[in-house]
Formats: sequence, structure tokens, C-alpha cells
Amino acid sequence: MSNDVLTAIIKCTNHCNYRCKYCFVNANSHRQNMTYETLRIAVKKLLSSSKYGTVNFIWHGGEPLLCGLDLFRNITVLQEEFNSENKTYTNSIQTNGSLLNDETVDFFKENHFKIGLSLDGPKEINDATRINSHYAGTYDKAINTIRLLQKHGLVTGAIATITRHNYSYPVELYELFNKNRIHMKLGQLVNSGRAKSRTEELRLSPEEYGDFATRLFDLWLNDEGNAISISPFESIILSMFDHGNKPTECIHAGRCYEKFISISPSGDVYPCGFFQGYEKFRYGNIRELSLDDIEGTEPFKLLKSRYEMVERLCRGCIYFQYCHGGCPFSALSNNGYIFSKDYYCDAYAKIFRHISEHLCPEHVYIRDPKKKAQVMGGGGGGGGGGGGGGNGQYTVMYSVEYAVWQNYEVVV
Repeated sequence: MSNDVLTAIIKCTNHCNYRCKYCFVNANSHRQNMTYETLRIAVKKLLSSSKYGTVNFIWHGGEPLLCGLDLFRNITVLQEEFNSENKTYTNSIQTNGSLLNDETVDFFKENHFKIGLSLDGPKEINDATRINSHYAGTYDKAINTIRLLQKHGLVTGAIATITRHNYSYPVELYELFNKNRIHMKLGQLVNSGRAKSRTEELRLSPEEYGDFATRLFDLWLNDEGNAISISPFESIILSMFDHGNKPTECIHAGRCYEKFISISPSGDVYPCGFFQGYEKFRYGNIRELSLDDIEGTEPFKLLKSRYEMVERLCRGCIYFQYCHGGCPFSALSNNGYIFSKDYYCDAYAKIFRHISEHLCPEHVYIRDPKKKAQVMGGGGGGGGGGGGGGNGQYTVMYSVEYAVWQNYEVVV
């Protein structure tokens, strides 16, 4: 069986009960839900392909829980039915959290779904961008949902999309996330959909984004009470200080088109969810398309050519080994030309340089390749303190909660 890993971002619906200002989905997108038949075909093909030994399912939208809990009950049944080769697979759901309740949380916990939320900062900051269909702020609901998840013993992570509304407040964001033990994933503005009409209001320059990220990194690294991870900092550290590791973030993974696909509610297959609706990047429909045939499609060849072009453009950059030219959709949506570097290229270079200058093996712990986690009981984090292990092997020290969140084997 292949050792290749595929991440499948499956958009159950484009419909959403929120009206976030930076949403990358067009407000007038067709609001159909994925049918049971399309779901069945998708799960079957993803788990039957000989090309992939591991499949990471990410259930996305719109707001996926608008499809109802029965959809997710069907998912678990179909995965069991079609996993005849005993492949490894995982499930995650990215939700705004507004429809989570005890019943849904119990189901997701019982079936080992990771639950990802979104939170852009303290109340006034979050509510400037994340609003519901009644144009009311969503901060209170998000915090209540986080408390609900924690009541059920689940570790919580949330995407913080960094825009002109919150980039001046790294301290406030860090304190909020750390105090509430919410693992943070930094999100960049995607210049499409609803966000495209608000570019001036929302979009940062690469320099501004880099300034925010490096300030946040310093807060995280230097806090002895650090109890959270911040993505992509951990991935960057691993790739820099443990050469057996490669960045796992999609924008830094390199040749992302080989590792990710997205399936729309109608079954159309794209390189990722951002490309949905861009006919030039549509591989086909999951009903007729064999996953093994994707490499022969024109969109795949185009993305491969783009990577080769950027590899030549960036030949002199020492950080290309970590960013691989960044996100092709960011190049397309922000620069208007896919055969270019990521719009945030200069920001990433600044982040990589800052991390390399502020860390050294004497005071950073790096997770070992077997994904075992040295644990500091209840506290600690992926940041500073301590010394390296024997034989030049560094081992990250995480909180128990973070080790559980990442499914690491806990070594006390």
C-alpha cells in the first residue's frame, strides 16, 4: 500500500449562517448541499484509490453543520463500509461553532473528529469582521462554544484571520488564545469572494503581515506560561531544526497539488477549496473522475508548471526550501498571475529569518520523527526553555493537551 498522504477538503455546502467580511466564497454562490450519492462516491473513491495510504478528511463549507448531524453519521458509516484495505484516515470539521451542542459534540468526540473553529481576537476586534446573518457580532457565541468543547474534554483550536482590523493587536490575540487554551492557526486574507469587494479595508501588505507574525512569535516563544501551539510556527521550527521533517502547512508543504484536493457540494474536484468556481482549475467531477487520473489533467499540469517556474524565480533564496513559493491561489488572487510568487512572499521570508535568528538548538525542543511528545504536566508549550536531547536529537516539550490534540504518543 502506498505511503502517500492525501488531504481531502470536502465542502458539504456553500451555504453559511454567518456573513464574515473576509469570506472567500462569493455571496451569490449556489447554496446546494452535497447529496448522499455524491458523498458516497467521494468517500468510496478516496478510500479505494491505490495511490494513497492515508486520507485526511476535512469537512468544510460554508457552514458544514447546516447539513445536519445525519450527514456526519452517514460519513462514519460510509468510511467503515469502504475502508476494506484498512487505510489510515482522519476526520476534521471546520465550523463557526454556532450549531454545536451537547449532542453534536458527543458524536464528534466519540468518532474522533477534530473540531476547528474561528476567532479573530477579543470581542470588539472579532466582531468587526465575523458577523452572523443578522449582522450581529459572533464573539460571545464563539467563546461559549469553546467552553462547551472544553467541558467535554476536547482540546480546541481556532483560525485567526489576520486583517487590517486585528494586525495591530498581537498581544491581545495571544493573551486571549493562551488564557483560554485555544491553539491558534494564522490565516491570511484570501482575495476572492466577499473579501474581494473589501480589499482596501482588509488586506495587509506583506510587510505588515510579517511584522504582526514576528511580534506574535516573540510573545509565544518568550512566555514561560505558554500553553498553546501557534501554526505555522511549529511547522517552520521543525523544518529548520530537524531536517527529517518538512513543513506540513499547505502553503509551505511544497507541491501542494500532489497532496491536497477539494470536492465541492456538486462533486466538482479542485486543487483546494479556494479554487472552487474557477473552471480553469477544475479537474472534473468525482462521479466520473478517477483520482489516479488527476495527474494527467490540464489544471494539474498548470500547477506543476507554476511550481517549476517559481522554483527558478526563487533559486537564490535560502528560504525556498521552507516555503516552496507559497500558495498558488494567493499568487493568482492577489497578483492576478499564477506564475508568480505568493503575495506574502516577503512576509514569509521575514518570518523564517526572524525564527532562525531567535532560536538555536540550545533552547528549542523539536519533536522527534516518531511523533512522540515529551510532556510537561499540564503546562509548558511548544516554545522556549530547556536543552537538547542526546546525540543531537531534539524533542519538543508540549502540554498534555497539545500532545492529545496532535495525536502524539505521550512520553512522560
